[in-house]
Amino acid sequence: MTDTIDAIESLLESEGWRLVSALARKEWSERERTGRRNALNDSDDKRALDKLRQITAAQEAVEWVLSLPSEEIARLRRQEQASKEPQWNAPESMSRRGTL
Repeated sequence: MTDTIDAIESLLESEGWRLVSALARKEWSERERTGRRNALNDSDDKRALDKLRQITAAQEAVEWVLSLPSEEIARLRRQEQASKEPQWNAPESMSRRGTL
């Protein structure tokens, strides 16, 4: 797991990731602005609301992709920490009569 964490951290620290992230946020910002303008100019309220829902779903998808590496590192660290913690043995029987 440490190799995977190191690889993802290297990705996040790379200039390439910073460029991709910045370009994606810039492109999304422009598309979001255009989409909201189109929705606001739509005279059909239902169609305008549908457009706004699509914009919101797309925004969530963009944010999910950009946060995926950081979330994966956190998940792997939690998993790694859990595997290091001692596992207590549960009693064989929880019966008040004891083992029969």
